[in-house]
Amino acid sequence: QIRLKVICGRQLTGSNIKPVVQVKMGKVKMKITKIRKGSSPVWNELLMYNFHESLKELYDYVVEFTVNNSRKLRSDSLIGSFKLDVGSIYDQPGKTLQKKHNFANLIILLRPQKLNIMLHCLTYQLSLFITVHLADSLIIVIQDESAAKDENEDDVEGNLLTPAGATLHSANFALSLFSAEDLPQMDSTAFKSMKQKIGLGGDEDVSQTSVDAYLTFKFAGKKRVTEVIKETNQPVWNERLNLPLKFPSMCDSIKLTLKDWDRVGCDDPIGSVTIPLSHISSTGEAGIGGRRDLFLYSTNGPFVLFLGFLPTFGPSFVNFYGSPREFTQLGNSLDELNTGKANFLSTSNLFSSLTKKSITSQYVNILIFSLGEGCAYRGRAMMELLMRMDEEGAEPKPPSQPKYMRRRQYRLVVGFESANLIRKPLERIEFEVSMGNYGNKFDCDVKSSASTTEPHNAVFDGVHYHYLAWTSKKPIMMVTSQWEDISFRLYALNLILRIIEELQEQISQVNLMVKQKEDDIEIASKIVTILDEVILKTSKKLPNPRGRTVSNQLDRRIHRQRVHMFEMICQEAKELRQNCTDAQEAIAALHDFIQRLELVSHEPQNSFPDVIIWMLSDNKRVAYTRIPAYDLLYSPERQDYCGRFCSKPCTLTLKYPTANTKSKKHYKVPAQLRIIAWLGRAKDQSNFEFHSKGDISVIQDTYETEIKLPFKGWTADGYTDITGEIPLPKSVFRCPTGWLWDGDWKINSDLASLYDTSLGHMHVVEDAFEFEMRDVGTAWQVRKVTNGKMETICDMGAIKVPSGWEWENEWTVDTQRACDEDGWEYATSDDQTVGELVWSTVEKVYHNSRKRRLVRSRVCIPLKQKTAELLEEGWEYATTMGSEFHIDPKMLDLVRRRKWSRRMVTSDDRGSAAIFQLDKSIFYVHLFCVLESDKKANKKDRHYHKMPLPKIYVVYESVWQLHLRAYIYQGRDLIAMDGDSLSDPLVLVSFLNHTARTEVQKHTLNPSWDETMMLDIKFYGDIDHLKKYCPEVSVEVFDSDDLNSLQFMGRTSVKPIVKLDPENNQTPKLEWHNITKANYTTGNVLTAFEMILVNKNDKIEMPLPPPLKPGVNLPMVPFGIRPVLQRTAIEFLIWGVRTMKPFKLLSVNSPSVLIQIGAVELRTKIIKNLKKQPNFTEPLYYIEANLPVDDLYFPPIMIRVKDNRKFGSRPTVGQHIITKSIQYRIKPSNPTKLHCFAARVDIKPQPGYYYTICLDKYYDLDNFNKEMSIIPQFQIREEELDWWSKFYASLGDGGNCRSYMESGLDLIKVYKDELEKQEEFNHFSDFIQTFQLFRGKVENKDEEPDFAGQFKCKSTKNRSLLEKLIFRKNKTMLLPHRTGPCPWRDQMKPKEWLDDKCCKEGWDEPTRREFLFLRSYCVKQQEVVYFICFFLFFYQSIFYQSGRLQLWVDMFPKSYGDPGLPYNIEPRKPSKYFLRMIVWNCSEIPMMDVSVLGDKMSDIYFKGWISGLEHKQQKTDVHYRSLDGTGNFNWRFVFPFDYLPQERMVHVAKKDHLWSLDKTVTKFPPVLNIQVWDNDLFGPNEYISEIVLPITNIPKCCKFQRFCTLKNVPDMQGNCKMEMVNLFDKKMPLKGWWPLYRMVDCGREQAGKLEMSIEILTEQEEEEKRAGQGRDEPNMHPKLDKPNRPATSFAWFSSPFKSLRYIIWRKYKWIILGLLAFALFLTFFVMFIYSFPHLFSTKIAKK
Repeated sequence: QIRLKVICGRQLTGSNIKPVVQVKMGKVKMKITKIRKGSSPVWNELLMYNFHESLKELYDYVVEFTVNNSRKLRSDSLIGSFKLDVGSIYDQPGKTLQKKHNFANLIILLRPQKLNIMLHCLTYQLSLFITVHLADSLIIVIQDESAAKDENEDDVEGNLLTPAGATLHSANFALSLFSAEDLPQMDSTAFKSMKQKIGLGGDEDVSQTSVDAYLTFKFAGKKRVTEVIKETNQPVWNERLNLPLKFPSMCDSIKLTLKDWDRVGCDDPIGSVTIPLSHISSTGEAGIGGRRDLFLYSTNGPFVLFLGFLPTFGPSFVNFYGSPREFTQLGNSLDELNTGKANFLSTSNLFSSLTKKSITSQYVNILIFSLGEGCAYRGRAMMELLMRMDEEGAEPKPPSQPKYMRRRQYRLVVGFESANLIRKPLERIEFEVSMGNYGNKFDCDVKSSASTTEPHNAVFDGVHYHYLAWTSKKPIMMVTSQWEDISFRLYALNLILRIIEELQEQISQVNLMVKQKEDDIEIASKIVTILDEVILKTSKKLPNPRGRTVSNQLDRRIHRQRVHMFEMICQEAKELRQNCTDAQEAIAALHDFIQRLELVSHEPQNSFPDVIIWMLSDNKRVAYTRIPAYDLLYSPERQDYCGRFCSKPCTLTLKYPTANTKSKKHYKVPAQLRIIAWLGRAKDQSNFEFHSKGDISVIQDTYETEIKLPFKGWTADGYTDITGEIPLPKSVFRCPTGWLWDGDWKINSDLASLYDTSLGHMHVVEDAFEFEMRDVGTAWQVRKVTNGKMETICDMGAIKVPSGWEWENEWTVDTQRACDEDGWEYATSDDQTVGELVWSTVEKVYHNSRKRRLVRSRVCIPLKQKTAELLEEGWEYATTMGSEFHIDPKMLDLVRRRKWSRRMVTSDDRGSAAIFQLDKSIFYVHLFCVLESDKKANKKDRHYHKMPLPKIYVVYESVWQLHLRAYIYQGRDLIAMDGDSLSDPLVLVSFLNHTARTEVQKHTLNPSWDETMMLDIKFYGDIDHLKKYCPEVSVEVFDSDDLNSLQFMGRTSVKPIVKLDPENNQTPKLEWHNITKANYTTGNVLTAFEMILVNKNDKIEMPLPPPLKPGVNLPMVPFGIRPVLQRTAIEFLIWGVRTMKPFKLLSVNSPSVLIQIGAVELRTKIIKNLKKQPNFTEPLYYIEANLPVDDLYFPPIMIRVKDNRKFGSRPTVGQHIITKSIQYRIKPSNPTKLHCFAARVDIKPQPGYYYTICLDKYYDLDNFNKEMSIIPQFQIREEELDWWSKFYASLGDGGNCRSYMESGLDLIKVYKDELEKQEEFNHFSDFIQTFQLFRGKVENKDEEPDFAGQFKCKSTKNRSLLEKLIFRKNKTMLLPHRTGPCPWRDQMKPKEWLDDKCCKEGWDEPTRREFLFLRSYCVKQQEVVYFICFFLFFYQSIFYQSGRLQLWVDMFPKSYGDPGLPYNIEPRKPSKYFLRMIVWNCSEIPMMDVSVLGDKMSDIYFKGWISGLEHKQQKTDVHYRSLDGTGNFNWRFVFPFDYLPQERMVHVAKKDHLWSLDKTVTKFPPVLNIQVWDNDLFGPNEYISEIVLPITNIPKCCKFQRFCTLKNVPDMQGNCKMEMVNLFDKKMPLKGWWPLYRMVDCGREQAGKLEMSIEILTEQEEEEKRAGQGRDEPNMHPKLDKPNRPATSFAWFSSPFKSLRYIIWRKYKWIILGLLAFALFLTFFVMFIYSFPHLFSTKIAKK
């Protein structure tokens, strides 16, 4: 046995492909994987091949791997192929191609091309895992862990299988590294600072010289390292690294790591980045770039480069991310983020994960990208990457760097609207906004910015979370930075992302319309609108990188790719708009557009660092979020170029920084922010606008400080910044241009909220405990008194009320607990059991200890009363300026300060853009502060400090009253969080700064809360923003344990319905929402939300308060929103329990079952002894419940098995939840009384026709006969239908049953596997369903609950018993023959069957008119025949398959009599047919020859054959010397052929070789080929024209020659003027004229006309009407006479006298006669001249 595991593919050619792997093993064994999608598919499929061969024969078998694109036609579907012999696998150690370095073997796929060209496409790759197993041994592949020590060493080339004949070309990666900047401090500066103080060091900043940087470049397991640039955070290398490789390479990414060199120990990573090759190169596939031109390498010459391009990058900056920039001497747990291991899963780990379990490509994406990420900017480097082949010649010179270093000033503005969902009550919370190292409050290398909010303490929301009390005054942060201008790159990226986002939203709307079954016209209109938008947006021009300062080669090539992609999508959208008729087809095409756009929605040269927002508490970084800069970028050119969050409110969820991929911090939310952001060029700052109705307010602060001196007390120490290091007297402040002071300096009273001790808790319960003891027979005596922390106190008066609080009542005994009426609990204690007492509520004589709890409430004092003194003074105290300040003075406090603030307002009309003037000339101080003690200090004594900037706020005057209603109905499929396999879930609903919670539902995984939570909210902000960009409601599900602590189960976000308009009467609808925990689903909740504006005029009518739950003072979901319920009957057949596992070391002996559905419970009786009797004595149970009508809201069924043990213990030992209970439901029928009926219709059926009964109305029985009609539906030739037609049609094999599939007749069910594997037969295990029982809690997604046993049950839910119709409205029933391939085989006639059906179902008796008997036709039900497939195994082992057997079994009730005749399932055999064709005449044949005398002529003859029988072609005689294109033949062709009517194919049987024993049958479509040729004596005959006629779809002929044109035959699109007929259906021959044509310039040109007759005869008809070929005997049917050809038609070499007569004499007779006359005249003239002198002289002489 050969086992082959296809794991995944990489870099397959194409962007929109559906690859499938076909593996051929040996000669005929072939297996195909499933179809996947994308250029990096994941199959993870195991293929097994069984052979019964000797090892010698097996050695020579060839394994051929072929990857095809299933989207394309067969002729163009090949992606690549590879061949490997089995012997090379068997010779490997362990007879296995084992993985090395955690890798599966990689295969290069080749695609054959013409002109002897071998193609490599960057590259084809398929990962395989191959093992050869022999019958007498089993080889197990064991992974070598020692070979995978370094996860980053991707030794791809060592695992490469190269095809024979394939040559990997030598290539070279050239990385030019220019410089780096903004590197953080990596080493301690203590030693350097000491050297500076003693005068041995320079005057430079030691923090900037604590980096010794170098860069490592890794690719395909190879590494190159630059030189180390010591003691600078701005290193300059100007170095080129060359890395040789073999092209094409299988490695798909480049890893760059910046490191810090250490003299002792290991080098520390600074940051890393991974660049995918697919982002910086292109294969040139048509799906991405237009033409299908790739990298071609000729075997005899250099390569040729077309549209695709080799990897190229830069020159450009590359950003590095990792741990926070702040240096710590002891290291940081987040330093692993600098290595990049948490950013990108290495390929070795990926393959290791793939081989452990079956996962999908979606899981791989989550696996790779959902891990930890770099949480801080670590610097960036300028570099260039080029790949060149060795054939290209000398290495190019490195490009110049200066033009890429040009910087432009950018402004980043971030406005904070709210900060909520803060998990912990943190103090002094700040939010820092940074871009790169700009805005980092701890980085002194850049200019100061207003990047950090004022510190605030978190305020408790009264339920669970905390928030920052930003009310009407919300902070705005502004960061000024300088970067190179790459806006043209990000504009194009934003345009593509915007198109993708809008398309996804519109497709979801269409899917919703389809799901709700809306009108087809509306759906089509929506799709047309979407396509119009796609055409419009893809027709727009993308920003052209040409002429840009920092543009490079990669920019231009990516631009060309995107332009070609837009052109293709635009063209396809136009075609789709014109031709598409199916909604699902259009949706699939739109999804295809999105996928193709996503391929170009990346920007590898994005040198803009991400915007990072940090949450700090006491100057410690707690949580962060990263926003890509392009999402905030503003474009003055077009709105489409702006980022999706530019000037728009957005909600950001922060996350904890962690390098541990298994940490719980991945799903914990530390806080949530609501911000508005804007990023743009400084020259575009005049266009800055938040589009908010708030007013910009700017406040400048300074701190008045005082110190406590002995004997003097508090003494003024001047005005400084918050650190106390920079002197800031009030007199140095000046307003910038465009700003004016608004009022005088005032003491800032915001300290009251900063030191508010209540933290949102308005009521707190303090507790204490009294302990008493006694000896036997004595009275109780006080032992001790403790506080709530169990600390001993002297008495109750020792518990003091904190500052800001007051007691609400006195100490009282808590009796609301497990105690007696006086609050006491009792126990027996000794010296060994102290702290481990078991307390009882009943006093016994042996008890010697007791305790009780005392409680007292304290309440928070109102803020105005509590802070009256604070507002007057405003001081805060501390021991030193560097220590923590507090509001209450203490004896050791030596420093105090208070904040003075002064407000500024803008004086011009620039609006919000005026804030950009605030960083210019705000106060007059030096660039660095000089110590006042020494004005002439040296440079080394000077310290740089960040100049504090004014605080910017947006102030909203209006306060909006909002009313939020949260409808929490139920949950389902929640994960088990407790040991009893259940949970105690509750829901927390959070919106802005408010939180509400539901009641806890005990011991359930399908809770039904049915609660309405109402929140009254004061909204400070722009109401228009709220309407357009309403934040989502956070819904979180927690499990409540015994200690009332909450364990997180999952969360989701839901957008509420916003009702700001009084006329908005929209009713919210309950919807299911998935709750997730760490990227996997943990259940569903059914919720709805609506938010109503309550204005001052109260014009909007508030909805009525929801009704209260009976017995509980809680509002429930109101009617109209809650699901509609109806009384439902439920039946359970509870059979028993099986294989119960022990619970808590005890076996399950007396189980009972508890079934819960909704609020209804069903309890069974107890099984006395499970071992003796595992079944219930009373298995049938019936209950009624109010359950939802809509299937969407139907609750799951929960099955719990309890073990009834002694002393009343009934633990849950196993449970099962049936989520999809719809399969057990019986839909209700129409309550109207229904009738069954039959009728007779008098028609005379025609042979070959099948009929359809059409019923438009079935209620009106009086008009039944009038409204029923029988219409001939289609015509089928009887010989084209047999039982196999029905079988092949059921398999979907249209090639073997074309007529049957066109007829629409009923099909049979064919299973590909045994019935035991079919779900609808319950895996053939039992008629009662078996449910698996589980127990235990699940804490993460990798865990599964423990198996507990099995439960056997069957349930049905009946809505009504009045159901079942024989005929339904607008339905049809087919009327087939009694005999033939599909006869009526039921034992009862239709009348009997109808009566029996009504009797069994309890229906009314049928209302009969007359029963339907249409002579040889009858009503027939859908026939149900189940085909079963059994696998045959080798008798010695069930692991080796020996074949497959398909069969079905008929079972007929014996009481109904004998069944009908069996089906005829004999194998098909083709029939003998004869095609007779008589060629009568032809005309207008083109002249192909020129005679010696210059005449145009042709020697015409015809050649004919049937496709597949080319070796039996026949020819006519030659019509010689046709001078006008006319030919006469009277010649008969007789073509015998074997034809199978059911398949409509010609069968040709012949031996492949002379020594072959059996013939091979090849099938061809029946096509008649007729060609006209010109006969040549000394050269090859010349082709003139032809006509191809499909016999089963032949166009009719013309009776007259003048009407014979090319329109009479189908064109390339199938258009034809003449009627198409099937020659097999014609009883008389077709005789007439057909046009002849030839191909000219990819088109047809008419080249003659042919008169012929064609007919098809069966073998019997051929015997009856015999005829010979040509004009041979028997020359009959009809008799052919010799053609009446012109006298000029002859062969000149066989008739020389005819040639003289008809060729020379006929054309040149007058010339010949003229020449003869002239010759005679000339003869006489010569004779006259000759004889004249003599005669003349004689006569003279005589005279």
